[in-house]
Amino acid sequence: NSLQVKAETKNARHGLYALIGYTYSRSYDNGFTDGVGSSIGATYYPLTNWSKLDWALSQINLNNNFTASVIYDLPFGRGKQFGSNWSNPVNTLLGGWQVTVIEHISSGFPIFVVDGNNTSGVNFQNNGNSLIRPDQVCNPNNGVSQSINEWFNVNCFAAPPTVTQIINGKQVTLGELGNANRTPVNGPDFVNTDFSVIKRFALPWENTGLDFRAEIFNLFNHAQFGLPGNDFNAPGTFGKINSTVNGPRLVQFGLKFTF
Repeated sequence: NSLQVKAETKNARHGLYALIGYTYSRSYDNGFTDGVGSSIGATYYPLTNWSKLDWALSQINLNNNFTASVIYDLPFGRGKQFGSNWSNPVNTLLGGWQVTVIEHISSGFPIFVVDGNNTSGVNFQNNGNSLIRPDQVCNPNNGVSQSINEWFNVNCFAAPPTVTQIINGKQVTLGELGNANRTPVNGPDFVNTDFSVIKRFALPWENTGLDFRAEIFNLFNHAQFGLPGNDFNAPGTFGKINSTVNGPRLVQFGLKFTF
């Protein structure tokens, strides 16, 4: 289910064009068909009639997704609000400028928590990836500052208990399946701003022009953190973030000749 809102200026007014979109959504499922999904730990229990235990937010769920694209022709130069009587040299220098901004903000993707040591003893796996979940004893999203060293409360997960039974005259220790939600926490939000400045030069030949572009990707040099460690039995990385999913600020320049 989703709510989608879109606003657009059909015709540029006063040199301004904008396209803004927002989506509020929820996507649920009980597992992906490959048993692992598109990321390690997209777990579900491969048991008949147990799908209700796996019903949770999908690994592709985004609660909020906002995008905006804005193009603005600065009001300077011949034919504009200011500078309509400028001389050729002044108009060449100060006229014909355009700026663009592209903004993208979205919620983080759900995270799957796994028990990589197979504490339950049932050895559910797919392609070497554990399908076992630990027990969940509290809300892992509470009581933490969501820093790279503690993205969620790791103390909210515990090893499932074991049960000892006599089977065929032998004492056997059996494990229990963990009761943790399939997607108990969300990963980091995504925030990115791209910015560009374009200067258009009119050339003396018919239907020709030259554009100079200065483009800045990740304008504010904002680090986009990757997903935290999701293996309950890897305390050195569990709940910690040690990667980014984007590059640092990038500036590039270009020339485009049109004819």
